Amino acid sequence: MPPFAPTAPATALHDDGHTSLLDLVQRHLAALLGSRYTIILAISGDAPDQYHLAIQDSHSGVSLEDSGNIDSGLAERLVAMGAQVKAMLESDTFARMSSHDPTRPLVWLKGIEPPIH
Repeated sequence: MPPFAPTAPATALHDDGHTSLLDLVQRHLAALLGSRYTIILAISGDAPDQYHLAIQDSHSGVSLEDSGNIDSGLAERLVAMGAQVKAMLESDTFARMSSHDPTRPLVWLKGIEPPIH
């Protein structure tokens, strides 16, 4: 069972507009990522204007969680994040990181910009 398995339909307790948006985004993420991933997207606890996203990869056991404000750019941002997570977790680099190869990389640094001096 994923560490973030829902225990109650949290989205049913809050605003229908946000619930509908989150349901659509969750379904789109599930279609984009496929059955290898478990996706939970709900309104966060006591804050009806906040979301909580959890994505777990069943092959590696790696989980990603994100939370933030429900705003006009939410759907695009979460779909882009989902695509980025899938690309990372299904990459050759990640496969090497999770292997027992003594020359495997230990950290993922792709996409980090160096500080400007």
